[in-house]
Amino acid sequence: ASVNEDMVFRKMKNTSGATIAAGSLVVLSAVAAGDEVTTTTTQGNQKAFGVATESIANNAYGLIQTSGKTTVLKVNGTTAIAVGDFIGAFTTAEIGMKAATGNTTIAIALEAYATADSLGVIDALIINPRAV
Repeated sequence: ASVNEDMVFRKMKNTSGATIAAGSLVVLSAVAAGDEVTTTTTQGNQKAFGVATESIANNAYGLIQTSGKTTVLKVNGTTAIAVGDFIGAFTTAEIGMKAATGNTTIAIALEAYATADSLGVIDALIINPRAV
């Protein structure tokens, strides 16, 4: 299968306290059930898990993409993102950024974004979380 067809999704519960929008970067919640995600404001959060593929209300279940190509990843371009850059969690909830050394990354940018705001939406390849 091509990278555009080979994707992995997980049905996860949103416990962030608010609705998570499609394209939001999410992290695992620290719960024994292992089926909950939340948002983070910790740059390079080590619990990075995937990207929401739909709007998910608080305490509801929805699909989180954990592998494959996405076209909806929300990013901040204050530090310019180039094609091939690793993407990790930004200091604004639900947003990705160019990962810095020591950060955990969740995706590889397939599209550039260099505007100093959190309004970017890029194509990216979601990968297994790893440190940069």
